[in-house]
Amino acid sequence: MGGGKPKKPLSAMDKERKKQMREIKMRMLKAREERKTAPSLIDEGLMRRAIRTAISMDVITPAALANALSIKVSTARKIIKQLVSEGKLKLIDYNRGLAIAVPVKPQSQASQ
Repeated sequence: MGGGKPKKPLSAMDKERKKQMREIKMRMLKAREERKTAPSLIDEGLMRRAIRTAISMDVITPAALANALSIKVSTARKIIKQLVSEGKLKLIDYNRGLAIAVPVKPQSQASQ
């Protein structure tokens, strides 16, 4: 009367589950490292287009810039940060991922 296949002890099942979880974590870490090393999509041509577009806008947000340039919002966010650090945009407000900026008006030499 066969009775079926004997089951594994709970400790063996737990060891197997922990091993599988370690493998999953290692795969996730490798994928995360690969993402960090991905090349940046911001080149000189895109920056020139972004500057021209940003100067013509009243208020610059990542979504508006991404829509105007047909790029991802995350890339637009990086461009805004870079333009703010270069002094071409003035950051008005920053909350989580939403940066609100305005173009910096060039000072005329006649006022000096």
